Amino acid sequence: MPLVFSAMKAIIKNRSKFLVLKERVKGAEFWTLPGGKVHFNESPLDALHREVKEEIGLEIKIIKPVGVFWFFRLLDKYQVVCTTYLCTCKGNPITLTQNPANECIIEYRWVTKKNF
Repeated sequence: MPLVFSAMKAIIKNRSKFLVLKERVKGAEFWTLPGGKVHFNESPLDALHREVKEEIGLEIKIIKPVGVFWFFRLLDKYQVVCTTYLCTCKGNPITLTQNPANECIIEYRWVTKKNF
């Protein structure tokens, strides 16, 4: 039976820049937004707060929904339906070393809208 997961992603804005993360998964590197899967019996917004805190140590304020996209993880054979929210950070620094989820986040950047 095909698997479909729900996920949340944060478009975190600080002044005029947006946060992107570089991850390494199964040897491949790619740029993405902070966030991840919604757990069973967890609200989507709670999942977004949890995932961002786990990945980069940030507390966020959710502003508004932005959109929905979906993609296939061909290697893992599942589909992800992802909802994005515009967020701001509450001022704490980004911490890649305190990563309880043990994500393979290797870099982050604040990029302009033009480069987003």
